[in-house]
Amino acid sequence: MTPTKSIRKKCLDCSYDNSKEITNCPDTECALYTLRLGKKQGDFSPIKAIRIKCLWCMDGNAYEVNLCPSDTCSLWPFRSGKNHRHKGNRDNIRAYEIPQKA
Repeated sequence: MTPTKSIRKKCLDCSYDNSKEITNCPDTECALYTLRLGKKQGDFSPIKAIRIKCLWCMDGNAYEVNLCPSDTCSLWPFRSGKNHRHKGNRDNIRAYEIPQKA
């Protein structure tokens, strides 16, 4: 699942699977608010918005975010503020780089 899709799922969970509730969401202070419709828009990237939401959920304690036991939460894989899906891609790119002469 992509970060944008996980945000959309979290919003659906919050609104009891009612998409009309998401459109009319009254929680404008939520870090996910501008991304709730499943589109990339707003002040933050989806990953940064997820990190902010997770920090809010854990009362601002980054250590607790890392220990979060809610692995059924759609935001859980991205709670560290990193997209785990890109990790392998970076390693593959580095493996094919041309070595620099010393």
